Amino acid sequence: MPGYISLDLDSRREKEALTPGKQPFPHQLEAFEALNKTFKDKSAKSGLLVLPTGAGKTFTSVRWLCTNVLPKNIKIVWLAQAFHLLDQAAMVAEFEKHKPSTILGSSVKSI
Repeated sequence: MPGYISLDLDSRREKEALTPGKQPFPHQLEAFEALNKTFKDKSAKSGLLVLPTGAGKTFTSVRWLCTNVLPKNIKIVWLAQAFHLLDQAAMVAEFEKHKPSTILGSSVKSI
């Protein structure tokens, strides 16, 4: 049809997730701060990150966990209702693990 183009959203999302130096959106920065505040209190054992579809829950949670939980040698169990969501989380986590700490440190502060 004239005026329409076809987009491969899966490949675009994958490319975006792996873009070096990806900076969080303002709502993700707010989520980092809220997570920091929640878990600053050592009695907090769990939390819930609530964002709308497409707002970057995986990116937000993985980046925060890589900054605040994994460095303390705390194990994480990641549950999802579909295999593709587990694959997405694993892909983002692998990228976060290998990127320069200056990128990570510029957008997320460890608690």
